[in-house]
Amino acid sequence: MKRVLILASLCVLAFGQSRPSNQIRVQQKLALVIGNGAYPGNALKNPPNDAAAMARTLRALGFDEVTEKRDLNRRQMRQEIDKFIAKINKGDMAWVYYAGHGVQANERNYLIPVDFNGEESDLDYDAYPADQLRDKLEKSGARLRIWPTPGRPR
Repeated sequence: MKRVLILASLCVLAFGQSRPSNQIRVQQKLALVIGNGAYPGNALKNPPNDAAAMARTLRALGFDEVTEKRDLNRRQMRQEIDKFIAKINKGDMAWVYYAGHGVQANERNYLIPVDFNGEESDLDYDAYPADQLRDKLEKSGARLRIWPTPGRPR
């Protein structure tokens, strides 16, 4: 619960509510929240709960749209991320939250879908490269982009 409260505080500061003169104006606030925990043979209890708590917090903070997804396979992760990016307009705020397995290999970070069953050599094909998500957010035109840096396995 501490993590959610800290992120909620960070979000309030990002909106400038504590100092109106520094307020960042955005057209709409959009969030994609993913909690992957149903990994076969290595299930995680916390990510779906963390994602649900984050989604509630973002809604309470007045986000216009919060898309909350759980236990996504590779295809679903790619589809949901692409759908989210397509909704972003110039001037929007885009927030991405991911909870689940993550891995770093060859100086690259990956978000691990629940159907990943490969080796390190399969990461580029069967996992979601975090830098790809970052690049899509950068190109989206969003005025403010917030997402955690993955690569610190839980």
